[in-house]
Amino acid sequence: MQIKLNSCYAIYSWHWDIPEDEVCGICRVSFDGTCTTCKYPGDDCPLGKYKKSRISLTSSHWRMSTRFSHALHLEVARDRDRQRLVSNVPAAVHHGQGQGRQQGRQFAGSRPVGHSNKRRVSRRHAGNTDHRRNSLVHGCGVDFSKSLFSTMTDHKKFTIVVKVGSSSIVDEVTHEPRIANVSTIVETLVALRRQGHRIVLVSSGAIAIGLHRMGLDRKPKRLSAVQALAALGQGKLQALWDSMFSYRNQKTAQILLTRNDITDFSQFRNAENTLIELLDMGVVPIVNENDTVSTQEIKFGDNDTLSAITAGMCNADFLFLLTDVDCLYTENPRLNPNAKPVVLVKNMNSLEVNTKSSGSSIGTGGMETKLIAADLATNAGVTTVICNSQRPHDMIRIANYICETDAQLRESREVISAESHEQFQITNATEFSQLQHHKIPLHTRFIGQPRNAVKNKEFWLLHGLKPAGALIIDPGCYEAITRRNRAGLLPVGVIGVEGEFGQLECVDIRVGIRDSATGRWDRSKGAVSVGRGRCNYSSYEIDKIKGLHTHEIPSAIEYFDSEYVVHRHNLAFPLHKNSELEQLIQQSSI
Repeated sequence: MQIKLNSCYAIYSWHWDIPEDEVCGICRVSFDGTCTTCKYPGDDCPLGKYKKSRISLTSSHWRMSTRFSHALHLEVARDRDRQRLVSNVPAAVHHGQGQGRQQGRQFAGSRPVGHSNKRRVSRRHAGNTDHRRNSLVHGCGVDFSKSLFSTMTDHKKFTIVVKVGSSSIVDEVTHEPRIANVSTIVETLVALRRQGHRIVLVSSGAIAIGLHRMGLDRKPKRLSAVQALAALGQGKLQALWDSMFSYRNQKTAQILLTRNDITDFSQFRNAENTLIELLDMGVVPIVNENDTVSTQEIKFGDNDTLSAITAGMCNADFLFLLTDVDCLYTENPRLNPNAKPVVLVKNMNSLEVNTKSSGSSIGTGGMETKLIAADLATNAGVTTVICNSQRPHDMIRIANYICETDAQLRESREVISAESHEQFQITNATEFSQLQHHKIPLHTRFIGQPRNAVKNKEFWLLHGLKPAGALIIDPGCYEAITRRNRAGLLPVGVIGVEGEFGQLECVDIRVGIRDSATGRWDRSKGAVSVGRGRCNYSSYEIDKIKGLHTHEIPSAIEYFDSEYVVHRHNLAFPLHKNSELEQLIQQSSI
């Protein structure tokens, strides 16, 4: 192509006579119809990123089809990226400097030189997407054959859950939808879908859109008013996402959940099967909490937690939590300029950060809820990433980088142990330098534990059910029921009961210290939560049989249902051991 390039490199994209639905929304390259295999989105797509200044130009030497032969745009790259882009451009692009504009005017609207033969070959291979893409890409003078994303695209397809908060969808002040940001998120997710990855979107924003529709400034405190706003906004929210995805020929489905919908294991499996079936059909499920009917008793609490549960249900590889900062910091970076970024967390017990900050005025979350979600998801084997919602294209580069760097850790069958404070600092300093060296966007990565370590039912017990009470056990009992070939929880190991609950209800399992005089729980020393279980007896019955041997149960409650208070199949423990538990066990041994 004979175009004069002065002091900077120009990026070319189609301009006239192309129907919008025939142009890839990411890279703006037409593939004679709907783009189905765009592998070059985000920061590494030369045709989609640099759109600062535009110069109209016509040229007869641009090799394109007859219907697209009128014009193109030059979109000038930013100064700091010129050198990197120029190094990727064949020398032929710079041929004939000084002649480009003159020849462009001379041959404007005429048939491009050498065009007809090349075009006939392209039509002959119309069914071959790779051929069409390569012919156009090489016509642009840019070789995408060695993309940054080739590893992620060519080797393995992933299931990716993306959680988008209210502040990313709706303006916090005006409550108007942020169309540009939503569009960018959709373009990124569609690009991932076209690479073959399975995408689940967890979206907040129903209440915020309801506020906008009613002209209200802030979220009301009354539950019924919040539920009404959710009803007003949910339809509009789904319509917004569906219209954006439909514009790019991507089908979506709506899934609204409350914790009450998955309290029964069969209901949990039904929701799981529906989600997986939609992914198999190539649909993007859009998940939200059903705020219209949810109450405090059946709420997940926030969509960060819901996204982590969703990631566990569909056996996701990645969970991206989009927020208004680049990553997790040791302190709030808005209040403390000396706050340091935390870029890699191998075990949640290694983490030492201050997260005492609330979420946005229209959301319910904050960094603390994201850490809870990360703990939940990593226990299910899901690598969790916190990154900036203003740059959703970064997700692709981050995911590809993670695939390269933590493959060995993910393949290990051993649970990743916690690091000391000094080792944690060294690990983060090393990882931070690696991110800078490879020019990877700043983010925080929580490495998922071995996927085979948590079974489906254990995940449901831990996160699908809300505990109605608690059982307090001693440290020796805890060691016995957490062994590989563990037994169930016998009444002799129970030293206390908290709350009122019925048979087969979910309870929190906690470890406490037994009083040497009474043999009961010493409340002054507290208790540490270690897991969940479904009881074979009610709280009233367990309070009577606690501390007894199995053969003494009939004499205490006049009937014998099971030798176990909680059967081993109804027990579940997270993989991350609580540091408070270790301190408590040390106290009991003194």
